Amino acid sequence: MTKIELLKEFAKGWFGNSQQHSIHAQLLKQRGFGKLGDKIMAESNEEWEEAKKVNARLIELGETPVVAIAEYPVITDIREMLAYDCKDSEEALPMMSKSLALFDDDYVSKNMIQQFIVDEQEHYNWVRQHLNLIEEIGYENYLIEQLGESKETIMEGIEKVCQFLDEVHTYYLATVEGDQPRVRPFGTALLYDGRLYIQTGKVKPVSHQLAQNPKAELCAFRAASGFVFPGNW
Repeated sequence: MTKIELLKEFAKGWFGNSQQHSIHAQLLKQRGFGKLGDKIMAESNEEWEEAKKVNARLIELGETPVVAIAEYPVITDIREMLAYDCKDSEEALPMMSKSLALFDDDYVSKNMIQQFIVDEQEHYNWVRQHLNLIEEIGYENYLIEQLGESKETIMEGIEKVCQFLDEVHTYYLATVEGDQPRVRPFGTALLYDGRLYIQTGKVKPVSHQLAQNPKAELCAFRAASGFVFPGNW
């Protein structure tokens, strides 16, 4: 196999693997395994970008990429899903390492593939770690640990809260000073880097109260709707 043929096979494989992981991630999230779904979706996105990089390199080399996607199975059992990934990486890593010899005269492609090998090794280590965890704590306990909302769902909720605060204009923040509750109105809220921020001065009592005791609640209301947002601040 020539290096051009190999690059085309890499792109074909990663496009297919990306689709497999995307489907797996969506199935996991639909079943409530949001944390695991987020990880698998991140892997899917990475593989898609790797396939695009290979096609871009083919074009730089004066070649025309092909439209092709390798077939991969859709697996619904989580343990089998992880085991398949583990076996796939075990087979891919030595093949990728061996293929580097084809690119001794092409530093750019060789460097690209070396980075792919690093990424593949990281994914293999992660999968191996989770399979070992299943052996240690049992399959049912592992599934319980993977339950939880996905980052996308949490972000959607935070965005709704921020929009609501903006619409009502005034909301109330309750803190504690010793054994005395303290409540005051606020009027600003900012969404930044996936977090909801409110603004106050460091010299104000509310800042000192939160530093001493981060337990606080935020309350907002308008006709027919409202919410209380508890948590550590």
